[in-house]
Amino acid sequence: MKINRKVSKALAAAFLALSAVSLAESSWGHPGRTDANGCHTNRKTGDYHCHNGSGSGSGSGSGSGSSSPSGGGSEGVCLTFNDCMSRGEAQLNSDAAQALRYFQQALLLKPGDIKAFTQVNVVEPYVMAIPGSCPNFKTCMNLGYAAIKQKNYQTALVNFKRALAFDLGNKYAVEAIGNVSRYIQQSRN
Repeated sequence: MKINRKVSKALAAAFLALSAVSLAESSWGHPGRTDANGCHTNRKTGDYHCHNGSGSGSGSGSGSGSSSPSGGGSEGVCLTFNDCMSRGEAQLNSDAAQALRYFQQALLLKPGDIKAFTQVNVVEPYVMAIPGSCPNFKTCMNLGYAAIKQKNYQTALVNFKRALAFDLGNKYAVEAIGNVSRYIQQSRN
């Protein structure tokens, strides 16, 4: 999937902001945002597709996003954590869906890695709808901050991801995702 120049710049800005955030060494992985078949609907295109190749997607049939990161074709294969992270970072400016798949594979290879966990959470709003609703960026951010005060870090994370979906590349949303990722790790230790 090719992405436009504005989204490409937003992803690059998000990556730079993420790199600037000081992150802890490890965190727990998350269950993903796919249904029981490993599939989901791309919020930008409306296509229903699968990442594990086992679902019966009824989308456009373009096959975009239907191969898993460890599946066919050398372009989608990464064998080590560092390779997956490098490939994901390299895809940020051209193919957010592929970058997400690489980061998800990295998280599978090293489930406790905070950087992979954070990258997955930062890139997801570029590729898929974040469940739930809030009317605008500011409200989502405020809901996230309120959830942090209550130490409800998962709720905060979802709201910051919703905020990022409103304003792709927003450095405050990206930093909030990085920070709440650390809080999630700290609360699990």
